[in-house]
Amino acid sequence: MLADSIIEPCTSHWSNPILLVPKKLDASGEKKWRLVIDYRKINNVIENDKFPLPNITEILNSLSGCIYFSHLDLHQAFYNVNLDKESRQYTAFCSGQYQMTRMPMELKTSPSSFSRMMTIAMAGLNYEKCLVYQDDLVVYGNSLHPHNKNLLDIFERLRKVNLKLNAAKCVFLKTDMLYSGHVISDKSVLPDPEKKCFKKIIPSRKQ
Repeated sequence: MLADSIIEPCTSHWSNPILLVPKKLDASGEKKWRLVIDYRKINNVIENDKFPLPNITEILNSLSGCIYFSHLDLHQAFYNVNLDKESRQYTAFCSGQYQMTRMPMELKTSPSSFSRMMTIAMAGLNYEKCLVYQDDLVVYGNSLHPHNKNLLDIFERLRKVNLKLNAAKCVFLKTDMLYSGHVISDKSVLPDPEKKCFKKIIPSRKQ
């Protein structure tokens, strides 16, 4: 993180505790770790960001009836948002002492701030060629050609706004796909059978 300029040395009066948690194994099978910072004290005193988060039920409804899907995962999603220099001191953590230069996911305002950024970045494409839920993008199409055209348009936009993909987590050209705890296909949107919870089944719009 230091080499990537995501963190920097500091002399802040704040010092938040950290821990390392294992990441879910990706296609590479390599064990990786995530740095988690406990910002509960900071979160208690900062103002909420009122920008709305995407509605997952609305997204799933929009995917129902589509035939082809690709799932894109953004690389280091929240770290694409720079923190202004005045705010960085409050993100300091104790391992030595460093502070964030990019937006950490543990701040309570981060999801809304990231959602705002993605709404701006994908303007004109969201709900037209793709569906965006935080760092997950689903590209869809009712036939092969529209899907592929949509995918190229998304690639071009991501290149324009300088957002990169995590290739190990991307899935392309599927007729059924696991997404946000659901199995989506042209026939239905069903809860993931491996999840021990029950959610409303969304029927396909196709007759």
